[in-house]
Amino acid sequence: MTRGAETAVAIPARRRRRKRWTRARLATDLFLYALVLVLAVMFVAPIVWGFLGSLREAHSGVSGAVIPNPAHWDNYSYAWSGLFPFSHYLWNTVVLTLIVTVPAVITSALAGYAFARIRARGRNTFFIFMLGTTFIPFAIVFIPFFWVVVKLGMYGTRWPWLIWGISGSAFLIFLFRQFYSSFPTELDDAAAIDGCGH
Repeated sequence: MTRGAETAVAIPARRRRRKRWTRARLATDLFLYALVLVLAVMFVAPIVWGFLGSLREAHSGVSGAVIPNPAHWDNYSYAWSGLFPFSHYLWNTVVLTLIVTVPAVITSALAGYAFARIRARGRNTFFIFMLGTTFIPFAIVFIPFFWVVVKLGMYGTRWPWLIWGISGSAFLIFLFRQFYSSFPTELDDAAAIDGCGH
């Protein structure tokens, strides 16, 4: 084995050495694991609560034991029995979610790229103005938006959801701008040499 090969083998062996455990490091790790565990419980608890609520009696509401006894598994077959259009509700939820989400992601990605890569006068001012719209409560925007939808005759249709999606999301635009800004500009120059545009 040559000296270069020995060095190449020795470097990873040296990097594999772990730091020694100290009380401060152990306390920090335990605190972080406990914090992650608490956050995980906070995120999972509503899902578990909803699942357990689906096994209660029809008119019990949130009263009674946390874990229903007995568990009514027939609630699921009852929901799909055709007595009320549960499948229509589910399909409507999926369609409206896609109508809003897909256009919002596409337009926000394009706007985020423009803010990150295309130089224009007033770009940063307009970006700050756009970012400031995230501080406007949705309740203030909802009533004028609903009034415009009614006046345009689109009430009861899916067109408002599509318009809402096409208009993008200020938060998504911010995320995409930060994502595109992390790319080195040398990649743009190399792509431009090969004939690529925006």
